[in-house]
Amino acid sequence: MAAIGSLVFTAVATYYGAEVAQQQLEEAQEDNDRETRDQAIHVTFWAEDVYYGVLARGSAKALHLVNRSPDAVSEIQVTIVATHKDKKRLLRLVDTNLPPCAEVVFKADAMMSVLRGDGMARVKDMPWRVESLTFTDRAGRQWVRGTTYLTEAKELKDRRLPWGPDSGIVVPAGGGGKVKALGSCESKA
Repeated sequence: MAAIGSLVFTAVATYYGAEVAQQQLEEAQEDNDRETRDQAIHVTFWAEDVYYGVLARGSAKALHLVNRSPDAVSEIQVTIVATHKDKKRLLRLVDTNLPPCAEVVFKADAMMSVLRGDGMARVKDMPWRVESLTFTDRAGRQWVRGTTYLTEAKELKDRRLPWGPDSGIVVPAGGGGKVKALGSCESKA
């Protein structure tokens, strides 16, 4: 009888031990996921004069890229969807980095687009919106941020846009956007 009681006790203790180990494993995975995303969650964008995805005055006035982390991010690529001559265009604005604790503002009236097969056009003269922002964090992970999502780029087939007939690049006047230091900078979510 004592042997049966001992076996039951051992079985119950083993079961609860396994449950505790599983919970600890899940918590460790959640902590790891939070740490992996720590810098990426502090990098974002917004377009001036766009409210709930609708342009307030025909076209956005400026593009704002924001990095609230204490480390720079690199390989910046902004995908812009614009309409030119009744045709949807996918435009790319590329930059080498986004400084730490900073906001970079690209004014629409200071951006030109080079449209494949269609010459040049001023961005401010086209209806446009930001589709996504891709960047590389301090650990070398590539991220894609959209208006409603943030995901590691390895989950996507190709983070770079194809250079198709309806594509183009955006060239900021004066070599880039205006950099502003932010008043606060977060290192943890």
